[in-house]
Amino acid sequence: MDFDGLKDKALGFVHDNKDKVEDGVEKAADFIQDKVDNDKVDAGVEKAKNVVTDNLDKL
Repeated sequence: MDFDGLKDKALGFVHDNKDKVEDGVEKAADFIQDKVDNDKVDAGVEKAKNVVTDNLDKL
């Protein structure tokens, strides 16, 4: 299996669809926060969401 090619395709998708990726991350974060009522989980989800969305431009 060509993992470099797969990685390149994934990076290309993310680069071309940053808005969709951000929407997906936001929906996933909302889903987790709705299912788990815990301040530590909420903080972790927000931090993960911010890391992903802040680093999209670096790809």
